[in-house]
Amino acid sequence: NIDLHEAESSEIVDALTQGIASLGLVSSFFNTRHLQTKEFASDPLVLICPVTHELAHYKELNLVDALSYGFIGLKSHHSLQQSIETQAKLLGFNIQYRLRLPNFGAIAEVVAKGVGIAIMPARAAQRLQSDYDFHSIQLLGAWANRKLLLATQSFNQLPSSYQQFADFLLQHRP
Repeated sequence: NIDLHEAESSEIVDALTQGIASLGLVSSFFNTRHLQTKEFASDPLVLICPVTHELAHYKELNLVDALSYGFIGLKSHHSLQQSIETQAKLLGFNIQYRLRLPNFGAIAEVVAKGVGIAIMPARAAQRLQSDYDFHSIQLLGAWANRKLLLATQSFNQLPSSYQQFADFLLQHRP
């Protein structure tokens, strides 16, 4: 039997490394050199802003061009948020948060109401645009064009049910 749990990529990498988990989907932001990985899907990041925001006329943007604006972010423990903050620091900035929320739906709602701008995976933004009116801008740079990786200690040593599940996931990639 396969027991599925949702967790942050950092927790999944640790669980795989320690042998607590057998298989996981993780962001390419994380060090997986000691694991075997297979690319599962592209998971690029976008910046979302209110449709009336001065950035709304952009189709693509470098992160540095958005860092002077007030951000809406995920809670600080979220691995995606930590990765975004690391990128900002590499550019010499600390992100100024107006609000931190627990999920992308809540973020999209307050961005649509004009409270600030935010960064989220493009898939989440596409899904939420049917519910909230915001503009989505492609972020430029390798850091923003991340991948989702299927990871394990060894694909060949997975129990057969996990091997079948991994094969199923890879055959039905989004």
